[in-house]
Amino acid sequence: MKAMEISKTRKEKSVIIFFMLTLAVIVIMAIANPQPPGEHDEHNSSASGASIQERITQVKERLSSDPNNVNDLITLGDLYLDNNQLKAALNEFSKAVRLEPQNAHALGDLGITYQRSGFYDKSFDAFKALEKIDPNDISALYYIGMLNKYYKKDNTEALRYFELLLSKNPDPQLVDNVTKEMNSMKAGAEQ
Repeated sequence: MKAMEISKTRKEKSVIIFFMLTLAVIVIMAIANPQPPGEHDEHNSSASGASIQERITQVKERLSSDPNNVNDLITLGDLYLDNNQLKAALNEFSKAVRLEPQNAHALGDLGITYQRSGFYDKSFDAFKALEKIDPNDISALYYIGMLNKYYKKDNTEALRYFELLLSKNPDPQLVDNVTKEMNSMKAGAEQ
């Protein structure tokens, strides 16, 4: 019984670390990929000063007249995700992927939302689909590596994905995070 408690505690710690690293990557990606001047993105724009709930209402109104607008579905999903309304976010991202199965943004956000919701197999599948669309997608490589390490407990595959990610010259902070993950796996294998 005590071994199960220790194992559970380690698993919980692993999941917490995974979520913290996920948040760090999202912040890094937002910093590393700023929007070009002059482009307007409802998800990132705060020029109107509208609250998330007001912006959700605005996007829902637009969707009422054009329910298959993939950009608005993704924007609504992003707003729900920002507001930690994971079930609603999953619904919007799923609709967007059904309409445009090759939409990298929708697949990536769907994968993140599944992961945050605890649906790790579905998260893995979404990121594998994203990898098929774009084998160089940094977030797909990162999340597949992390899911292999923490969820699937397959350090060999995790290392393979992390090495592939590093070969794509990602942001230096992401390099540091991935290097730490790789070093922890190598250290664990030596014990």
